Amino acid sequence: MRAKILVFMVAVLFILTGLSTVYAENKTISHNIEQSNTIREMTIDEYQKSYDTSLMDHQLIDRYKDNLNSKYPIGKPTFIDDEYWDIIVPDDYQTIQEAIDHAHEYNIILVRSGIYYEHIIVDVNAIQIIGEDLNNTIIDAEGSENVVEIKSFMVGLHGLNFRNGEIGVTFTGIAPTFNIVSGNVISQNQIGIKLHGASRSNSIYHNNFIGNNQNAFDQTDSNIWYYDLEIQEGNYWDDYTGTDDDGDGIGDIPYNIPGGNNKDEYPLMEPHHFHFPPEQPSKPSGPPHGKISIEYTYVTETTDPYGEQLYYWWDWGDGTTTGWMGAYDSGQLCQATHCWNDTGRYQIRVKAKNQYGAISVWSPSQSISMPKNKNMLTNKFQLIDRLLTNLSIKNSHTMIWRIMEEYT
Repeated sequence: MRAKILVFMVAVLFILTGLSTVYAENKTISHNIEQSNTIREMTIDEYQKSYDTSLMDHQLIDRYKDNLNSKYPIGKPTFIDDEYWDIIVPDDYQTIQEAIDHAHEYNIILVRSGIYYEHIIVDVNAIQIIGEDLNNTIIDAEGSENVVEIKSFMVGLHGLNFRNGEIGVTFTGIAPTFNIVSGNVISQNQIGIKLHGASRSNSIYHNNFIGNNQNAFDQTDSNIWYYDLEIQEGNYWDDYTGTDDDGDGIGDIPYNIPGGNNKDEYPLMEPHHFHFPPEQPSKPSGPPHGKISIEYTYVTETTDPYGEQLYYWWDWGDGTTTGWMGAYDSGQLCQATHCWNDTGRYQIRVKAKNQYGAISVWSPSQSISMPKNKNMLTNKFQLIDRLLTNLSIKNSHTMIWRIMEEYT
């Protein structure tokens, strides 16, 4: 009897060993997802260890965690409409500083187009200040002092033009942390933006630095000068001297930030235009199983908030992509085909961009499995089944064919 059991175990091991490579890649993918989630939480953990948590507003931390998974960090108004804004300048208050002084945490301030001659201090946590028009919502320091100082946590500055100051945007205070400066023009200042040594985990991306005597200064290496949750894009620097040999719009070498060791890893070759990206594309629709060297078709769709035409980029999970395909009308189905040359399980995903270059987050992934040749496996199973039947092992037939069904 022991001999029979030993033969049975050897047979099953033979089967599983032959099939294990099919699932190896899927295991790696799962590990990477878990690792990615750990990394996203790490900055919060480090922050909580570094500072006195008794002084922290835990609502802010929860808010930040929620926004880590958002393609619009620190929130996003749905429409340019009065009812979606907490405070509007100059409708509610004549100056931006007055609006800030009357704001509460999580308020969103809309600044209408115009030139505002102010020196702004932001000392309220978790507020957003958003310009109505990037090119025409201007805050001008008139050649003296700083345009805006951020002294708080989780502030968002978007779609504004900071100009004509000693420093365009500066981070001061005890420890300004988790602030986001994105989609702005910072121009004609002595220093475009400056972060001192206590600044931590601030994100600066999609800004245009133009005509400053010095574009940036950062004494730390813990601030992030690019957006990297789903896409990798940094800022436009008018003094960047790198090239773009592959033509993807991103400089081939980083932009060094003076003051420390920090870098913009993905400098933009052209000025960034502040537009909301398309919505997340739908999960690719297509077969979950297939055979190698045979083409399979997948379909997705999404919409653009401006109704503009869209381009799609497919990632087939085997190291190949389509590049940008299109153009497609907003809401129109996008269809793509691909064949895989090796057995394994692959994750298919797709992203979209509009004509302004604003790129969506990746779609949910669709799996496709390319198993080994089923006829070859069937012959192996039949051989093992006959062997185990001759050894009179009970239920061997049912057990073997259940294994075959599971793994093929």
